[in-house]
Amino acid sequence: MAGGIKAKLLRLTFGNLAYLGAQFVAFVALAQWATLAEVGRFSWALALTSPIFLFADMRTSQIQLSSPPEQVSYRTFVYQRVAMQLLASPVAIGLGLAFAPDRETFAMVLGLTVLKNIEGLINVSLTEHMRFEAMGVVAAIQLVRGILYALVFSLSLFFSGSAIVAIWLTAVILLVPAAQGHLTLPRTARSAGSSRQAMLLLTRDSWSIGLGFFIGSLTVNGPRFLIESYNGVEALGVFAAVSYVIVLANTVVDSVTQGLMPRFSSYWRAGQGRRALNNAFRICALVGLIGLLSLLVSALFGDTILRLLYGAEFAQGKVVLIALFVWATLQYIASALRSVLITGGMRSGVLWTSVINMVVTLALALLWLPTRGAEFAGWALACGQLAQLLIYVWFAARAFRGADQHVEKKEQSS
Repeated sequence: MAGGIKAKLLRLTFGNLAYLGAQFVAFVALAQWATLAEVGRFSWALALTSPIFLFADMRTSQIQLSSPPEQVSYRTFVYQRVAMQLLASPVAIGLGLAFAPDRETFAMVLGLTVLKNIEGLINVSLTEHMRFEAMGVVAAIQLVRGILYALVFSLSLFFSGSAIVAIWLTAVILLVPAAQGHLTLPRTARSAGSSRQAMLLLTRDSWSIGLGFFIGSLTVNGPRFLIESYNGVEALGVFAAVSYVIVLANTVVDSVTQGLMPRFSSYWRAGQGRRALNNAFRICALVGLIGLLSLLVSALFGDTILRLLYGAEFAQGKVVLIALFVWATLQYIASALRSVLITGGMRSGVLWTSVINMVVTLALALLWLPTRGAEFAGWALACGQLAQLLIYVWFAARAFRGADQHVEKKEQSS
């Protein structure tokens, strides 16, 4: 990859790490200054709201990154996101009211619903900056977003002693990067028109990807409800805290794969599918190495890391950490392959491969969790992700052979 691409990816990774690192700092503050039960309630509220708002997102960023600005305008993405979030919010609130284990958890559901609405609008503007490959701007916005998130959440939690207050105040302060992300876009991008037909076409093109990622989110969060049901909210708190340790590595991988999607898309449009896949295979090797190194560190020092971050009561989560890093390593490789396949036109496959992942994961979680520990939720996730990864490898191999044959025919005709 050219030096310019590497520099842009580094800026994007730095910005995303700043924001996700801030979320990690906020969660550490929650573990340090709140009870284990409150950590579990926070995780339960996240497990409820995350899949719902991921579906509202419909993963339109994949379309946004792989299509030219003149094809689908920024305003179309904004309008479509607002419409979907208006539909998602009452669903999240209604489910929270019906199933939340107590009033405190329901109050967290309300706060997270507001927070995720604001974050959704921020993400649309950030993706538009990425579409223009303005990674430096993305890094700056993410840095501001991260600093505000960490400071407001941590300080409000420290002084009020309430995670509910911290969530609501964080939602309010994130209006600042939301405005920053929108106003720093080029005027031509902000002024480009939209229409109801454009919104409907965008929804039609993205629904299968969005539903696939929604099912993927259910796959990740479903075992959390089972942990709370079979092992209690404290066990869920430990599992949630351990899960947050892998957030930073996830951010590096997501930054690399998302940052390369516009370039992958240009290769496919130019008839250079084999070049796109070759680059994707290199990314797979890189992110696989990141996952293996993280797994090694967790196996050697996992209990020490958890004790230092959260406290002695969380050190028991080392076995959970190892299982989750096995799952994460498989997920990293699958993410790289999925990104290049989506830019090449494979969108419906995301849906049914996600269904297979979910079925395997939840079946094994239901089999193991009633009689075994929470670490088996991690192993269930790893088995489901392995099944999906193998399908993506098969898709990629077919696409590579097809691209190779296309090149040979082109050479023979010339």
